[in-house]
Amino acid sequence: MRDGKWIILSCVDVLNSIKVKAPKKDDTQARGELVFDDADGLYATIGEALVYSPDLGKTFQAYPCSGFLEVRSGHNKLTGPPAIILKTDMTRIANSEWARPCTLSVLIPTKTADGLALGEPILISERGITITPGL
Repeated sequence: MRDGKWIILSCVDVLNSIKVKAPKKDDTQARGELVFDDADGLYATIGEALVYSPDLGKTFQAYPCSGFLEVRSGHNKLTGPPAIILKTDMTRIANSEWARPCTLSVLIPTKTADGLALGEPILISERGITITPGL
């Protein structure tokens, strides 16, 4: 919202630049999160990408990333980029619709002069298990 009016911002061009397909407009089940930090940095997961805007959506940068953002809740401060949870190596468990074993890692991005540095994944567990619909 700007000047009391809703505006539409598009990051499709930046997604195309890293060869990540944007979800279709009618895909109501597309996975994604939207988080703002204390400096009004905008972070969103869209499909297999992390989209970042340091200026409230005037410009966008995109990074290949298939993780889940730390969601800001309550009055907690978020002084930098949100942590990103990565779940990999997921295989189906027989007779289970939602649970899958996985390797669980976290990324701790940092802001740089050029955007974000995602860093290397920090391993949490090689024997994690997801209990999440829509894996």
